[in-house]
Amino acid sequence: MTIKISFPLLMLIGGGALWLLGCSACSRPEKQTNEPFGIEPLSMFNKIIDQEIDGKVYPFRQDYYLVAGYKGSQDHDNAIDSFVCANLPADIENYYSYYISIYQKSEITNVENLQENPRAFDSYSIDHDGIFSYKWGNGRFLGAQKRKGKSVLLEQRNESPCEASH
Repeated sequence: MTIKISFPLLMLIGGGALWLLGCSACSRPEKQTNEPFGIEPLSMFNKIIDQEIDGKVYPFRQDYYLVAGYKGSQDHDNAIDSFVCANLPADIENYYSYYISIYQKSEITNVENLQENPRAFDSYSIDHDGIFSYKWGNGRFLGAQKRKGKSVLLEQRNESPCEASH
């Protein structure tokens, strides 16, 4: 006895089997929330560049950090703000633009993995693990954003989390 299976049914069955076998590989990695809260530099991506605009050279700087054990609480947000303010460069007013980007540590977004796979930063970390960004222009605070990855803006702030000096 021969059983005839139509091509669409075969694709449905085959696709379902592949999904069952591969769904664990397709899922988003878990955040490393079992670690204690802490902030560490992700300096391999830090940059200082001079950009020419209308014949004039302007210095830009961007610094990157990782946060382990981030739970999204107000205490953690305040601790990140305090860390950012304590780690501003002494010469911040010399930069036309200065940015600090904060990423949540995960199975992919961590120093060890990104040293081995630096392209994962652009292909994964920016889209999934970005949580804060801060911007200054010529030493003046311009704004901060709290995010969930790249595409979900949770909060926009225009008041500096730092003392009046910045």
